[in-house]
Amino acid sequence: MTREKESKITVGMTAYNAAPFIEEAINSALNQTHSNFEFIIYNDGSTDSTSHIVEHFSDKRIQFIDEKQNRGVSAARQIIKQNANGDWLTWLDADDIYFPNRLEILLSYALKHQSDLVTDAYEVIDSNGTSLHTYLETPDYLAEDNHYTRLFERNRMLPHPLISRRCYESVDYDTSLPTSEDYDYWLKCVVKGFRFSKISDVLMRYRMVPGSLSSDNARSRKYTQIIFAKYEVEDIIRLYRLRGYPDELVNYMATLQYLFREKKKNALEYANKPWLTDNDVSREFYLGSLLLHFSELEDAETALKRHLHEFPNSPAGWNNYGVLQFMRGTDYVTSFKKAVALFPMYEDAHANLADPSLKRITFTQLSDKRIR
Repeated sequence: MTREKESKITVGMTAYNAAPFIEEAINSALNQTHSNFEFIIYNDGSTDSTSHIVEHFSDKRIQFIDEKQNRGVSAARQIIKQNANGDWLTWLDADDIYFPNRLEILLSYALKHQSDLVTDAYEVIDSNGTSLHTYLETPDYLAEDNHYTRLFERNRMLPHPLISRRCYESVDYDTSLPTSEDYDYWLKCVVKGFRFSKISDVLMRYRMVPGSLSSDNARSRKYTQIIFAKYEVEDIIRLYRLRGYPDELVNYMATLQYLFREKKKNALEYANKPWLTDNDVSREFYLGSLLLHFSELEDAETALKRHLHEFPNSPAGWNNYGVLQFMRGTDYVTSFKKAVALFPMYEDAHANLADPSLKRITFTQLSDKRIR
């Protein structure tokens, strides 16, 4: 028997009112080419037919925990983790779909490269299972460091990696978090120095369902602030430097960290320092937006114009430039409309169009291709 076949995997699924999708999700796990796994399904107080659908399956690898009271996803993940017997653990949401060889490929890569957490790539589908022709994977800049230290800048980790037992046994979920519990978990793994890696194979279909926890950006931001409060910015700076990151990248990270903590004077201090050169990140956006917040309009205009010259399709850039134009008494409507056209679900720009006196400044550089 090969080492891969000897390795047992725990597949964990949390389910809450998942009746429309859960049968397809379960079948995608049961039909894996790697068959040495246990499948722990936690019904988190569903009020629909979720439990009846799960009980219909007779596969002996399924362990069903039928909780009558809704406890939330973080508590559910912690309970599954505590009951896991696998050498490895991975997650399957009740509305997602594994490709048949997902476990086999992830496990083979993890063993070969001695990784503790391995991510793959996902194909995004809609509620009906139709491909949106969009694919998610961990960005290369993050994977350049096998500790994924740059997760402290923003959560670009995919939510369902394969996790080694030595990792999942030593890191717990924060059961007080109703959302973003996975981000909190990854950051703990980063600090502890576990080894991350990625493969670019598309091995799962990831369903975007309106109203899901992951689609609520304001809620996620609130709990991200709570998660970051567990770490002092100076401690994160020391971690970056310990792992060899240059000051230009540290300054960028510190700007983002202070913005999330709503300490804008500190953020402006680091935005005024040299930054890394990155085709996707605009120092001028952050500098201009912070200067705008402090009503330093002339310098803010210079920075935002530079940003829009480099990123003409920047929704947040156009929104913030519209705020600046309103404050200067010039035409602002065109800029707000441009922001909405680039990002139709952009709340700040819609609010500014309806009532420009709100002067809602966005402090996160957005992409016009953003889907979550």
